[in-house]
Amino acid sequence: MRSMKITSKDRKPNDRRSSLLRLVEAGWMKATLLFLSAVIVIVVLLAGGVILLADNHPFAANHPLYRLQFAAESLRLELTFDKTRRAEMALVLAGRRLEELETASLNENHAQYIGRLDADLSLAVKLIFETPLEERGRLVDRLNLFIQRAESVLAQVAGQRGHSAGLIALLEKLATLLEATTPSQIVAAADPEAAAQSRIEAETVLFIGDDFDHSFYPLSGAHAEAACVDCHLEGQYAGTSGECLACHLSPREHYAGECLACHATTSWDEVTFDHTGLTNCGSCHLEETPLQHYPGQCS
Repeated sequence: MRSMKITSKDRKPNDRRSSLLRLVEAGWMKATLLFLSAVIVIVVLLAGGVILLADNHPFAANHPLYRLQFAAESLRLELTFDKTRRAEMALVLAGRRLEELETASLNENHAQYIGRLDADLSLAVKLIFETPLEERGRLVDRLNLFIQRAESVLAQVAGQRGHSAGLIALLEKLATLLEATTPSQIVAAADPEAAAQSRIEAETVLFIGDDFDHSFYPLSGAHAEAACVDCHLEGQYAGTSGECLACHLSPREHYAGECLACHATTSWDEVTFDHTGLTNCGSCHLEETPLQHYPGQCS
């Protein structure tokens, strides 16, 4: 038998339409894959740009691209889900705001620098007291050091550029933070408006009896008068740190030793210390040194 060669003229119209549809579908699939690949590349580049801007902080506050950098920092913080890492990052951002204020030129608008510093400090405090209890003491200690540094920088700025209303308010806020004695007071001092909005009418809820055994951490002195929520924030009870700095900020330029070496739980103002064998008086009593005093050791 003679084989017959089928030409395009011999094909039925339906066959030609099917072939055309297959070509169109193949073209659309290729275009779709190319589009998705381009989207993935763009997303990766944008994510890399966000991380680069947020981590390296290359632009000064007066640079045209600073707002993009600031937005990248905020986005990076929002996309960080680990609570401890998030609080650490918020402290870093607050430090950047402080450096921006410190290095700003005299002819710049310092109100916006102070506003950003105030906002980032409030956020850092809030996030610190949302971290796991075993991490909180370390972060509170870092916060304490930051507040003391911020006080020094703001005092320097005030001396150079005068006391604006925003600067005075921020200095008062820092002083209030250092005077706060419980986590709830620290959080309220950092953001008074949010604390006022979240305040509800107090109501006693009996879930732990009066015979609850608290001997693992005896509540004496002022601790015995504190409410449970002063130490146990957001219903967290297990694992609460017994370290002083987990709840209390250390005063500026304070002796670096253990709190209990000088203080009791009755009051911070009652100070007793065993001076046996110690000779470096200036480590605690530097401010009490008389003018033009001999620079050597007291004893």
